[in-house]
Amino acid sequence: MLNLVSGFGFGDRQENQVRQHKTIEILYQNVRGLRTKLDEFRNSVASSTSDLFAVTESGCNQSIHDAEIVPAGFQIIRCDRADGRKQGGAFLVATHRYELRRVPIPDDVNVDARAFEIVCATVNMNGRYLFLCCVV
Repeated sequence: MLNLVSGFGFGDRQENQVRQHKTIEILYQNVRGLRTKLDEFRNSVASSTSDLFAVTESGCNQSIHDAEIVPAGFQIIRCDRADGRKQGGAFLVATHRYELRRVPIPDDVNVDARAFEIVCATVNMNGRYLFLCCVV
């Protein structure tokens, strides 16, 4: 997996004190079809030290359950390709340390008449929010 963002600092600025940062690590991966690699991917997520995962080209559809993709205790928000093509699809995953909430996107979003999959979420980090999108 590619380390997309490491050491992205968040914290409260306090006058006359050293600024405290909380670090969040986000991994991005284009998996080029996950249906034949579900066990390998799930084990990789379980053993990773990353907090968030952004995944494109999953190739997943409604026949694949969330529990087949991520281990128990992880949250997943998916946007599967619904038109029958094998590639496409995106999802976001968060560890139990963060609350992931879907940001609704209209189903008919397109750019220049080209349909695409997009999944957006907010990540609650103790009252501070990160807005995250994954597009394919």
